[in-house]
Amino acid sequence: MDWFAARLSIAVYDTNREFRGKRMSAQNISGLADVIRQAKSALAGIPSVAADVKNTTASVLSKVKQVQALVGDLKSAEAELDGVLQSGANGGPPLEASQEPPAASADTLAQPSPVSDVAPERLTVNGVLQT
Repeated sequence: MDWFAARLSIAVYDTNREFRGKRMSAQNISGLADVIRQAKSALAGIPSVAADVKNTTASVLSKVKQVQALVGDLKSAEAELDGVLQSGANGGPPLEASQEPPAASADTLAQPSPVSDVAPERLTVNGVLQT
C-alpha cells in the first residue's frame, strides 16, 4: 500500500468512527438545505453573467479594432508628412530661380489697411475684444 492509500484509509476510518451512530440532526439538514439553495441561486445567475461578459468582450474587441484602424491611419499620415517634409515641397508649383518677387507699387502702398479704419477699442479677434 502506498503512502496516499494509507492516509486515505486512516481518514476514512477516523471519519467513520466519529460519525458512526450519530444521525443527522434537523439543524444539520436545514443548514445543508440553505447551502444547496444558495448554490442553486448562484448557478441560476451564471447565464446572465456569461451573456454580459460576452457582450462586453465584443464591445471591447470592436473598440480595439477601431483603435488599430486609427493607428494605421496615423502611420499613413506620418509617412505622407515625412515624404512632404523631405521633398521640401510646399504643395505649390515650383519656383523658378530667375523669377524675382513682385515689386511693391505706389498704389499698393497707398491703400489703407482694414485695421487702421477700425477704432482700437473696437478691434476683435475671434470674437475677443483686443485692446
